[in-house]
Amino acid sequence: TIIPHSIFTVEGQNLKMNLKLNIYEAWNGCIKDIKCLDGSIVKVKIPSLTEDGKLLQIKDKGLPYINNNNSMGSLILKIVYEMPKSELTKEQINLLEQFYKIEKEKNK
Repeated sequence: TIIPHSIFTVEGQNLKMNLKLNIYEAWNGCIKDIKCLDGSIVKVKIPSLTEDGKLLQIKDKGLPYINNNNSMGSLILKIVYEMPKSELTKEQINLLEQFYKIEKEKNK
């Protein structure tokens, strides 16, 4: 019997969860501590320029196979961009504007 969980969903022997990243973490890359269902913590390196919706796999952190307890499914992380909870300040907007001007020039 599978009991619904607030973080994980089940797909076969794999567990799935959303991993929220702010734009800076997604663009710059980062290391995140992921708490697995068994209580262990796994450090996951998020590469720079990770796209929203990208799936990352952590092997052997899913559910055990019914006929083989030595074999485990994977934990699948779905990258979800987390947007600011409040309106941006003028300074933040100006910095973003500067960033996009530089990016536009760089990609000409």
